[in-house]
Amino acid sequence: MQNVIPQGWIKCLLSEYAKIVGGGTPSTKNDQYWSGTIPWITSADIVDVNTIKPKRFITKDAISNSVTSLIPKNNVIFVSRVGLGKVAINRFPLCISQDSQGIIFDKNVFNLVYLANCLSMLAQKFVHQNQGTAIKGILKDDLATLEILCPPLLEQKLIAEIISTWDRAIETLGNLIDAKSNRFSWLLKTLTMPPSGRHGWKKILLGDIGEIIKGKGIMRKDIVEKGIPCIRYADLYTKYDFVVREIDSFVAAKAASSAQ
Repeated sequence: MQNVIPQGWIKCLLSEYAKIVGGGTPSTKNDQYWSGTIPWITSADIVDVNTIKPKRFITKDAISNSVTSLIPKNNVIFVSRVGLGKVAINRFPLCISQDSQGIIFDKNVFNLVYLANCLSMLAQKFVHQNQGTAIKGILKDDLATLEILCPPLLEQKLIAEIISTWDRAIETLGNLIDAKSNRFSWLLKTLTMPPSGRHGWKKILLGDIGEIIKGKGIMRKDIVEKGIPCIRYADLYTKYDFVVREIDSFVAAKAASSAQ
């Protein structure tokens, strides 16, 4: 079934409301070019859509004497070659290598976060569709003809706020998981490196001390108010600590039987 575009939304080509600017590398033989304060990035410096960590900095002369481009802040960097699939918001002015394209867009048409996420989705789709092929990148002309779904600016802002909320939640969850993992790693390392002179420690296989049982997926629709206690995978990181003392999710007997 064909998707229906909501009323007031339009489809447009990226080039209709954005200038696409290529990048380049100043001569590495001229050390003076690389002694400035202007960030110059490659695709390796892009961590995620919200994070860019420049490692090298250039001068204005380097820009004037090369094909790199200075991208004003609050635009979008699209990696079109090495690292294809990466997209990022540049929260500060920077220059880009030939691996990337700068998307300098009309702020009266697109919301920054909305456009960045649209381009990220399209880039990932392109990479997925071309897995296993010898594709080397996306040409500037192909990027210009990308079709973007464009809601009214206010609706873009609302969508962007939802995306940003999700991103913050994912980051918080990731930090909690890392903290728990680091805590356990420290404890395990401490316990498995006993002080000199302590005897009686040995290594054993986990299978020798108990039975390992693998569960199956339990859907949200299977959860009931009363029944057989169950622990869903996602709940391990959001509801429970290292030791599970109380369980607050339940499934009916039929669902429990099929999940064994």
